[in-house]
Amino acid sequence: MIKDKLNLSDLHFEHTLWNNELAFYKDELSVLEPRIYELSTKYTSKEVLEGIEHFQNQFLIQKQNIHDLQHDINAHEKNLAGFAQDNPVGIDRLYFSNHAPFRQKMEKQRTIYHDLKKGFFLFLEKWM
Repeated sequence: MIKDKLNLSDLHFEHTLWNNELAFYKDELSVLEPRIYELSTKYTSKEVLEGIEHFQNQFLIQKQNIHDLQHDINAHEKNLAGFAQDNPVGIDRLYFSNHAPFRQKMEKQRTIYHDLKKGFFLFLEKWM
């Protein structure tokens, strides 16, 4: 059950987890991308080239999505840190609105990324 209010350390913990998760996705994309190049040197059929283009585009979109999410999370973290600095007394006992929109964005990102990766591996399995 998700609480309506969270304390600052819980929000910070979640931000840290999300940033680490997004960094992992970004790193993993840098490992997957060379496989596209490898395929492009082996095949010239229209079907393969269309698949290569599709995954190149999807990887670019995911990189941008990851960047945008990291930016939003870091901006939220900066706002919370500024509030904590301006209000140092009792900050550990204050509760903040649950950041459900961020949580929903991350859940959507996980699903999209997982589906993309699964589709890419199926594509590789077919052509490698």
